[in-house]
Amino acid sequence: MDNARIDIDRMVRRGEALSGRWPLAGFERLGTLLASSDGDVRWQASARRRARAEGGEDTYLGLALAASLPVPCVRCLGPVDIVVDDRREFLLVADEETAERLDDPESELEVIAADTPFRLAELVEDELILAIPPLPRHAACELPVDHGPEADGGPDGEPAS
Repeated sequence: MDNARIDIDRMVRRGEALSGRWPLAGFERLGTLLASSDGDVRWQASARRRARAEGGEDTYLGLALAASLPVPCVRCLGPVDIVVDDRREFLLVADEETAERLDDPESELEVIAADTPFRLAELVEDELILAIPPLPRHAACELPVDHGPEADGGPDGEPAS
């Protein structure tokens, strides 16, 4: 996957914005949650720095994602398309300890530790995984016909009457 790792400092210096498409099949952890690995995710990333009043600078990463994730329905097990169309901004810090200290659960801004080079593909995968609801299901669907005790017989193995 092109640009799976990026140089944030270079992006800021050059005022670059990167974009691309990655196949869903390229994401190992996400793949375990999908009904099918067909499709792709479209992404766009940009970085900027902002001066702090007390001195120094903060680095921000803007990330936009668009994808349709086919996940299994918890009722019928058929694929349900979860549409992801998200824009987020992240404050990048040097380490996990700083990220934990600065992260505010009430804020829309997420604070994350940024390695060099920055692992953009891992962040994209994390965001796609977080976009999947805990119990994905169709608005209306039936349980599979061969599901449940009635299909297998009664509690003692006899056909249900």
